[in-house]
Amino acid sequence: MPSYDDRLDLEDAIRRVFPVADPHGIRVLLERAQSQTGAQFGSRVELACVLLSAGDLDALQHFLRQAALDSRDVLYWAFDYEDAPPAHMRGFLKAR
Repeated sequence: MPSYDDRLDLEDAIRRVFPVADPHGIRVLLERAQSQTGAQFGSRVELACVLLSAGDLDALQHFLRQAALDSRDVLYWAFDYEDAPPAHMRGFLKAR
């Protein structure tokens, strides 16, 4: 089964996953999640949360909360779990 490409540019992924949202607003959500929890996510963890959300803001917040508990979980789910992503997210898959 495929998994997401962890070499994607975060800003590009935000624009593609949330095409009608303000990219700055998504960045604010990412930053707010870190400041509220005291967690420090790297760009790879942020990318994992964005990709896993599949364009759903509630899902993004869910994955950010999960990342604050243990960022390894979202990294595994996005880049190693190899579960089939939603059809509209297949453009983000690793090329094999």
